[in-house]
Amino acid sequence: MDATVGRSGTTDAGPPEIPFARAAEIMRALAHPVRLKIVDTLRGGELCVKGLEEALGVSQSSVSQHLSRMRYAGLIEFERRGHLVCYRLAGPRAEAILLAVVEGLEPTDRKAIRAARSAAGSSEHDAGRAGRTRSRARPGEEAGHL
Repeated sequence: MDATVGRSGTTDAGPPEIPFARAAEIMRALAHPVRLKIVDTLRGGELCVKGLEEALGVSQSSVSQHLSRMRYAGLIEFERRGHLVCYRLAGPRAEAILLAVVEGLEPTDRKAIRAARSAAGSSEHDAGRAGRTRSRARPGEEAGHL
């Protein structure tokens, strides 16, 4: 049986096809500043909706709509605990994309991100901790990537 030739001239024994439709779906699910902030916030550990609402400074309905979009794309997972719904990153994909985007920013943009985090200071983190169920270190922050 002959090997089929792909559009790039490689046979099916060559590199695998890139699932562009799935990649675009993931990128659309992250293509909003609030959703990127959700990923950044969840890098610190699982949070319930109320904690995300307070940490992000947006309404509960807005947080829920963004979470729904991200959940549909498979980027976050949730767990019901009585009347609470808590969210966490489903895996390393969303965080890796966020870090790649930030790494691709101009140095002045990265400085602005760090300055905004510093200005928000402990008040934002304290608000987020109110709904946080567990905590973990944020990879890359210790090395100053963000």
